[in-house]
Amino acid sequence: MKTLFKKETLLALILAAPFIYLACVWQDIPARVPTHFDADFKPNGWMPKTVGVLLIPCTSIFVAFLSLTLLRFDPRLAKNDADTRSHVRGVMLNILIAMCLLLAACSIAIVDAAWHNLATITDTIVYGLPLLLLVLGNSLGKLRPNYAIGIRCPWTLESPAVWNKTHRLGGRLLVAVSLILLAMVVSGIAMQHFAWVVLGLVIGWSLVTIGYAFVLSRKEGAVGTDGAMKAD
Repeated sequence: MKTLFKKETLLALILAAPFIYLACVWQDIPARVPTHFDADFKPNGWMPKTVGVLLIPCTSIFVAFLSLTLLRFDPRLAKNDADTRSHVRGVMLNILIAMCLLLAACSIAIVDAAWHNLATITDTIVYGLPLLLLVLGNSLGKLRPNYAIGIRCPWTLESPAVWNKTHRLGGRLLVAVSLILLAMVVSGIAMQHFAWVVLGLVIGWSLVTIGYAFVLSRKEGAVGTDGAMKAD
């Protein structure tokens, strides 16, 4: 319980940090701020600062609240023991901390972009996204079955064995994806290619993990509880 309290406190601080920063620099922020960027991370869309700089931190609060609320009312978790409920909540908090930290950094980076410093938003995305995927990969590997988070498809939700094997593979592959992206960034990949590489890797990861879950489910269904092949 103490660990969960520490994570919840850290999450609350991360959610509050952008608002504190914005309050300190509000008078210096231009009337319009960039909120959309092209493949080269050059701004091509703007909003009034009241909306532009508050949209991301407010979204972070909404996502965190919604995620923890869904977890609280997860009917599958309600039937499990306290240790499992605590474990899944801890994993959810780890993911929310990483995601909200990235979004908080983006909030600050947008202000920097309004001051014509585009390096901050570029570095935030190209390093922050792979690190977020790294946290997700490490979190998925040992995630116990639930309805709120994870690789949720009919085959993983139906079978705990399929869930566990799929999440172990999915977690390892997602870590590999994050390391590939970090290596490409360090090696100097052209920014216009970064988004397409991320999209391709994430789609590939999704297809592999869902396909793996389907194959496992078929194999599980073809074998009886005693290990013998089921009759047609």
